Amino acid sequence: MRIIAATLLVGIAAWCQKPPSVPSRPWLPLDTNTPRTQQLVKNTPIDTGHVYTLPELVDLAEQYNPDTRAAWEAAKIRGRNLRIAHSELLPSLVAVASADTSRQKILFGDTFVRQTVSLFSPYLTANYTILDFGARGSRIAEARDELFAANFAFNSVHLAIIFETSRRYYRLIDALGQQTAAQVNLQNAETL
Repeated sequence: MRIIAATLLVGIAAWCQKPPSVPSRPWLPLDTNTPRTQQLVKNTPIDTGHVYTLPELVDLAEQYNPDTRAAWEAAKIRGRNLRIAHSELLPSLVAVASADTSRQKILFGDTFVRQTVSLFSPYLTANYTILDFGARGSRIAEARDELFAANFAFNSVHLAIIFETSRRYYRLIDALGQQTAAQVNLQNAETL
């Protein structure tokens, strides 16, 4: 009986929720094949002597923008909710062990004798819902849809950050070009 219970516990533990091994990895359900996202916050300072390219600026903007972090946390919460919804498909196993000790004085002849009684009662309860008429399936589908919505919101935040960074980058290049053109025009005017 103990071997069967141990086998059940190991089998159930293999399918239960498992947090990611490092905090920078998202907590995704088993059936999604979305790529792992890079670590959002790094403690590297911005190098003022380095000339950044547009992809480097987009990377920095995504790392330090608080909207990215908020959308990331919302997506992680939805991923956890999906794993919790999937856990309803598993049986629940409860192991309880209670111990009690009672001391009593019993009249034995003309004296009281102290008697100690120990009681140990372990029990194991397995519970599994066989028919729920689609309730668990609908909760899993709802959690999966919420995860997709959170992923779309996360992607939307990324697109907004990329757009805003690119817009500002090209405005800076335009301003530098206009400054250079104005300097050339001034030199030409002074020469003439």
